[in-house]
Amino acid sequence: RWVTDRRTNLPVHCCDESPAFAGEAYLKFPFGVEKRTYQWWDNTLGGTVPMRFTDTTRVAGREGYRFTGSVAPTRT
Repeated sequence: RWVTDRRTNLPVHCCDESPAFAGEAYLKFPFGVEKRTYQWWDNTLGGTVPMRFTDTTRVAGREGYRFTGSVAPTRT
């Protein structure tokens, strides 16, 4: 069960959800995306990674937003 705030899309912890989650971007992209930092849930990492708005770019003739983030080397 995933419960999020309808305005911010941030996780709301209730209902003894299992497993718990902390990201927001995997539930948000590509709808209503803003030029801001999103918390991206990385399932392999088991945690969130900040994805920062970098710039706009063109892919296959369409303009979109580019978000970048990095993860320190992690044993999986």
